[in-house]
Amino acid sequence: MTATTGVEPTARAGHPRRRGARRIASGAAFLVMGMVSVMNLAIPTISTSDLHPSATQLLWVVDGYTIVFACLLVPAGALADRYGRKGFLLVGLTVYVIGCLASGLAPTIALLLAARFFTGLGAAFVFSTTLSIIVNIHTEQERPKAVTGWTVAVQAAGMVAATAGGALVQFGGWRMMFLVFAVLAVCATICVAAYVPRTQNVDAKVDLAGSALLIVGLTSLLYMIIEGSELGWTSSTVIASGIMGIAVIAYYAVRSWGKRHALLDTALFRIPKLRAGTVGVMVGFLAMFALFYVNSQYLQFAKGYTPLVAGLATIPMPLWNAVVSAKSLRVADRIGARATVASGLATLVLGLALLSTLTAATPYAVLIVYLLLMATGIGLSAPLLSNAIIGSLPANRVGAGSGLNSLMRELGAAVGIATMGTIIQAHFFARIADGEPQSSVFSRLLTSGNTDMVDKFVSSVDLGYRTIGVVLLVVSVFVIAWFRNENPAESA
Repeated sequence: MTATTGVEPTARAGHPRRRGARRIASGAAFLVMGMVSVMNLAIPTISTSDLHPSATQLLWVVDGYTIVFACLLVPAGALADRYGRKGFLLVGLTVYVIGCLASGLAPTIALLLAARFFTGLGAAFVFSTTLSIIVNIHTEQERPKAVTGWTVAVQAAGMVAATAGGALVQFGGWRMMFLVFAVLAVCATICVAAYVPRTQNVDAKVDLAGSALLIVGLTSLLYMIIEGSELGWTSSTVIASGIMGIAVIAYYAVRSWGKRHALLDTALFRIPKLRAGTVGVMVGFLAMFALFYVNSQYLQFAKGYTPLVAGLATIPMPLWNAVVSAKSLRVADRIGARATVASGLATLVLGLALLSTLTAATPYAVLIVYLLLMATGIGLSAPLLSNAIIGSLPANRVGAGSGLNSLMRELGAAVGIATMGTIIQAHFFARIADGEPQSSVFSRLLTSGNTDMVDKFVSSVDLGYRTIGVVLLVVSVFVIAWFRNENPAESA
């Protein structure tokens, strides 16, 4: 069917149905986003399991899902625009269910890694369609609130899932965690099939070659980051991977410049507000997922918390994040969108600076203040940055636009996890005895009670926070300069 973006008449039949469809789509996004961080609480348990993973393999278990998720978001969004958003959402959920089941039953670390990659494939098709469906079933006036609601669900997902994941890991084991996610995904599939309306397709070509370039380029860069600490930064494999990634992304940018049917017309980045939205979303979620990756490990290794207690300890963070995110548009009405985004990014930098002072003896009451600062920063900035991305793209590319928005979130998450994990490995393993088997380090951290080793781990975490804080500070200057429009309504 050839048509512009929009929905079939039944989809606009009444506000209650649109609200219900929005909640179901947001719930599906919540589910796949939660999987990005729920693994963090399971790291100590998996490290002591009979799979015997190395430190780098553990990082791949967490980040492999996120990498596939991020790399396929834009092509998945474009394919869904062309061939049907609801259909791709259902296919994605089915793949996600199979991947979760395979992860929970994996007998070896290699099969667990393969299952995680496969689950990321399904997650990409789920996540890229949810925002596109929400945007299409709401009127222009309703979209800012609808997008904000979706953003709240996405931001809360990682934190809430981590809390529930703590209970699952402690009482059922890490395998049970995957099986429960599979059951929830089955329920989501049924709800989508029954209640989410079909939207009209966009008659546009799908740039498969561009998709392949994007996947190869991003994967090469992330491989360089993750493997650099183990293989060595001067390793020919690491250097070649980095050069390939940069070259492929550069070629993709030149190839796609000004091309109407490109997967992503890179000429659109001439729009300052689009640059602000994409870069701002990426660095904001880079900071947040670096935090998610290491915070549960800090609570278990340094503070001695169980997985359940570590999850419960983060509950104030998602609750406060939801409150701030829901109020972000009101704050922008009062002080302006640009000032609100600037305040959010500055608060994130402050939060990272304070987190970099942690020691094993830091009281929980102090830590939770730092976590609430991080929740405030992302809550203020993320909804407005997401709206800036959607509002900067042509109406007939809304699916690719939502894919771009999701890409920057997940790419930020993947880079944040990879960067924090790499810094910790490089700094920590450099400070322990030569010849230490990396596969046993996490087990010893968890079980030996060696305070010197814990102190070295926390020192490595602090270095990671400082490094990411500096990156965020520098990039935020550009984001604020590009975010010129003070009217939040115009960002929607």
